[in-house]
Amino acid sequence: IVIDTVLEIATITVGATDAAVDFHGLNGTLVVWTSDDLNAWGEPSTYDITVTTAAEVTIEVPYAAGSFIKARVE
Repeated sequence: IVIDTVLEIATITVGATDAAVDFHGLNGTLVVWTSDDLNAWGEPSTYDITVTTAAEVTIEVPYAAGSFIKARVE
């Protein structure tokens, strides 16, 4: 995750840790939370992921609130 504080965009790259992973046709959902309080994350935003030819995909996520961000792939 790379944060641009001026544009308020988090660039999240999802990829394999092993070159043997076949990403052709692998799909999922990136779930992202932002918050100013680590105890109150609120409702997440979701982004569909479709990886077709590369070993990674990059998604730009605008973050509306807070100093903290967490993300997971489902």
